[in-house]
Amino acid sequence: MEEELEKIINCLEQNDSSMRHLLLKNYKIEEEQATRIGNALQNNNVVNILEIQSCHIEPFGLDIIFQSLKENKSITKLKICYKNTYYTGIHTLKKMLKENHTIDQLHIEGYAFADYHMSVLYETLSVNKNIRNLCFDTINVTDVSIPHISKILTTNQKLKYIRIYDSELTFFEAKSILQAAEENQFVNHISLYNNDYSDWQNYNIGAIEMQISSRNKIIGNTIQDCVLNLLMLRWFKETVLSVLPKDVVKIIGKKLLNTRGDRCWKKLKRG
Repeated sequence: MEEELEKIINCLEQNDSSMRHLLLKNYKIEEEQATRIGNALQNNNVVNILEIQSCHIEPFGLDIIFQSLKENKSITKLKICYKNTYYTGIHTLKKMLKENHTIDQLHIEGYAFADYHMSVLYETLSVNKNIRNLCFDTINVTDVSIPHISKILTTNQKLKYIRIYDSELTFFEAKSILQAAEENQFVNHISLYNNDYSDWQNYNIGAIEMQISSRNKIIGNTIQDCVLNLLMLRWFKETVLSVLPKDVVKIIGKKLLNTRGDRCWKKLKRG
């Protein structure tokens, strides 16, 4: 693992044109290595995606990496897995998001991301003018965080897509979030799936998600756009398309969407 990490850092320092996605996963990153990564990221113009997953990084090292993103001009997607997180890391992330103007996709996952972290981030995310896609997966939030999430949705006028997956939201918490999304005319897709709902509650949530998507014109101006985006909606997939044979889905793709049926089928399976 040490040799592998060293090789990654060397490529990063050399601005290797093949390194579009920087994945730091399951590494023990010492302060010296974090410093090298941070220094390289400041001037790197190749990496588009930075993903930090299940790494053991001391607080100071995590601060260095996040601080470097204030200067970075190429990274548009940041994905962080909060398995072993520190309070210092979340505060530096907050400061960085205020000054970075290129990251438009923020993906946070991990059970260690809890109410405290949401309380630190929500004000910045409420006024951030760059992030279009915001995803929270398997996070550990309670009803304490629901007003914070709602605040993000009601005030951020640049956010287009939000997903909260597998985070044990209750039906009433999800309804509160959806109500906030309905007030924001700029949000055109919201997905709150694999949470703590019964079947009928799941369909209810899905119907509201579909209504928000339609209201905000995610479906576009043509019949083809309409059907394609209908295919992508979780509620429609779970209630209608999931019971259709594969050949029928292909026919829908070919006849109605003027595109390859295989492509539609792959998107349907990905969910």
